[in-house]
Amino acid sequence: MNPKVLYMYGGMIYRELKEYDKAIECFDRAFEIDPGYTHALWKKMYLCEELSDYENAYETARSIEGWYNRSRFRRFR
Repeated sequence: MNPKVLYMYGGMIYRELKEYDKAIECFDRAFEIDPGYTHALWKKMYLCEELSDYENAYETARSIEGWYNRSRFRRFR
């Protein structure tokens, strides 16, 4: 299995176990392995929102926005 996917599953498991710091580390690691894997950033952003960590949620949202702006998946303007 792909390592980024394993880290994503790990993050989701840690989230269910309420080990939120470890979950965020797993989501970050999944994105480090594949910088095009924005699904990991979305998971991190939603978790930060659930934890009322709005500063990190906002920073993560900005990272997602930056990735889309730099990629070929730009929105039509």
